[in-house]
Amino acid sequence: MARQRISSTPKKKIVGNAQRKETTIQQAYSMFAINQKEKGNSKPTLAFYDRSYKKLALITEDGTQLVNVITEIGFQERFIESLGNVNQQTINAYLRGFRSFGNYCENIGLIKAFNCPIKEIDPPLKQVYTNAELKILTRKPDIDDFVAFRDYNIIVLLLSTGARTNTILNLHIFDVDLDEGYIIFNTTKAKKVVRVGLERKAQRDLGEYISYWRSGEGIRPDDYLFCNSYGENFPGADFRKPLQAIIGVVVLIRLLSICFDIRLQRIGLPVGET
Repeated sequence: MARQRISSTPKKKIVGNAQRKETTIQQAYSMFAINQKEKGNSKPTLAFYDRSYKKLALITEDGTQLVNVITEIGFQERFIESLGNVNQQTINAYLRGFRSFGNYCENIGLIKAFNCPIKEIDPPLKQVYTNAELKILTRKPDIDDFVAFRDYNIIVLLLSTGARTNTILNLHIFDVDLDEGYIIFNTTKAKKVVRVGLERKAQRDLGEYISYWRSGEGIRPDDYLFCNSYGENFPGADFRKPLQAIIGVVVLIRLLSICFDIRLQRIGLPVGET
C-alpha cells in the first residue's frame, strides 16, 4: 500500500532589505548551519558543509565579505581554482555544498539570481558484468512488491557504488541526499565515513523507493533505509540468499555462453556468429 510523503522542509524565514545589505558570508553560513541541523541532517553531512564553507572562507576574507559576492560573475571559477589540483568529482562535491548554501541564501531573500551550474559526470565503473548480465541483475520489479523493490535497490547500489552488503544494509534514511545526489556510508571496512556520489539511475530508483516505502506517518529519518517487512534492520544473510540466486543465474548464462563459443571454435565457425 502506498504511503503518504511527509515534507520535512521548514517554513522559510525571509529577511528584510536592511539585513540583506549587511549580512556577511559568515553570518549567512551560521544561519544555514542551524537550518541544516533543524532539517535533521546527519553529522557527516553537516561536517561536509563545514568543509565547503572553509573553502569559501579562504577567498572571502574569512567570510567577512557580504554574502551577495557569491552572485558576482566569475566567483564560481574563483571558488573552483581555490580547490587546487583535484579531480572533477571532488570539484563537484564542493560545488554541491556551495550550491546548497547559495540556494538557501536566495530562498530566504539574502541574495538574488544565484546560479551554480555543475558539470555532472558519472563515477567511473569497472565493467565486471556484460550489458546483458547487468540487465538480468537490474531488472526493475513492480514497486508494489516491497521485498522485490527493496532488493532491487540494494543491488543497484551495490553495483553503482561498490560498497559492501553490510555497508548498504546499515544505511539510514538521513544518509541519503537525493537533492544533491550523494549518499553517506557510515559502516565501512576501514571504519571511515565516506560520502559517495550516486549514479543517475541509482538516484532515480532510490528516490522512488524512499517516496513510496520509506516516508510517511511513523517513519523517521534515523530509521533504516532497507528494512524487513516490519521496519526493522535485517541480517545480511537474509539478503544474500536471493542475491546469490540471481547471481547464480548470471553465472550459469556466462558458462553456457563460454561453452557455446568453444563449440563454435571446434566446428570451425567464428565466435559470436550463428
